[in-house]
Amino acid sequence: MYYEFEITVKTDDTKDKPSKLKCPLVYGILRKVTLQFPAGVHRVTKIAIYRWERQIFPTNPENIITADDFTVSFEEYLPIIETPFNVVVYGWNDGGSYEHTIRCGFTILPVKVTQIYPTTLVEEKELAELLGEYEMVGEQHE
Repeated sequence: MYYEFEITVKTDDTKDKPSKLKCPLVYGILRKVTLQFPAGVHRVTKIAIYRWERQIFPTNPENIITADDFTVSFEEYLPIIETPFNVVVYGWNDGGSYEHTIRCGFTILPVKVTQIYPTTLVEEKELAELLGEYEMVGEQHE
């Protein structure tokens, strides 16, 4: 499931008094985060993502996410399995003259899917279940 939100960061939003956007998600595993910064931001608009009043992205709380005419996208494995099923995007300007709208995307997979295929790596047993019988280094597997 893909959820998309937009946060408009005003010129007078500061790190101490940022814009905050509550992003309601669903029970599941957060697998991908996408932040689209439009042209003209010049890296003055800063973004941090929180859950339960704790910064989760970027993971190191002394840093922020920013860009200019670029989409920041990364894979993640973050269980969203306790209420409230949301994250909060914090945004502020660091000397900018214009407000900017940042598009935020979140991909959530059901827990059941991530338990079957927790990573992109497939173990031999899972491969056997997917392919049935196959021959590997001269041995017969079922």
